[in-house]
Amino acid sequence: MAETGKKKQRPAKAVRRDAAEGERRLWTRLRRKQVGGASFRRLYPIHDVTASFACIARKTVVEFDNSKVALASELSHEERRLKRLVALGWKVILVTHEDVFTDLEGVASAIEAQLPPPSMPETTPDTDGKPKPAPEIETPPDTGWQP
Repeated sequence: MAETGKKKQRPAKAVRRDAAEGERRLWTRLRRKQVGGASFRRLYPIHDVTASFACIARKTVVEFDNSKVALASELSHEERRLKRLVALGWKVILVTHEDVFTDLEGVASAIEAQLPPPSMPETTPDTDGKPKPAPEIETPPDTGWQP
């Protein structure tokens, strides 16, 4: 089989299995709509970037801030990733590993506070708070013809 020249990527399942303890802890708090009722996905691909945690409905990404521990080359790569996500219209929330270990509930509260509101529903509430009914579809008059 011919080589395509594409870089081989590890399957997401393997990456999740080898995740750092801080990522696991944060995931246990973000999953199952526990933070602001938002549904997060782990290791979600967005164009050419893989987000650590993404809430698609609110177009928000939660990433770890590695600026204190990363090498300069890793920092420039990380900055490009984050700028790319912002350019694609995603809100990026940065958290630190230290905060996840020392104050996980505080991190969850901070994420919830920074989440954009959920998108508006298709129907708008009437004055009594109930959704307006869908408009009636006009049906053509019965001509008596049957196939």
